[in-house]
Amino acid sequence: MARKNILSKEVLSFDVRKAALAKKFKRSVGQRIFILLDSPPYTVIGKIEGVHFDRLIVQIDKTNFSDINGKKIYIRLDNIKVFNIENVSHSSISNLGNIENDEE
Repeated sequence: MARKNILSKEVLSFDVRKAALAKKFKRSVGQRIFILLDSPPYTVIGKIEGVHFDRLIVQIDKTNFSDINGKKIYIRLDNIKVFNIENVSHSSISNLGNIENDEE
């Protein structure tokens, strides 16, 4: 009986995705980032501090959990669904600190 290859295409593509994300984030240290996650805190706006193995280190500016605003957190690359890194030439992330609640 032939031995099966234990590394499937899905596993390889997942590792390639994590490696590509880590490389992109390492090149973007010091820049602001907007992230949508698949688990709490779901939405994060902050500054990229670095990458440690499979985790992105972010200094939080704003999130939907006010208890962690202003703190540094580690986000697993697997949990990142969508992100936007601020770029001076064409993309900026709004500062949400000045928004007031307008209830009508």
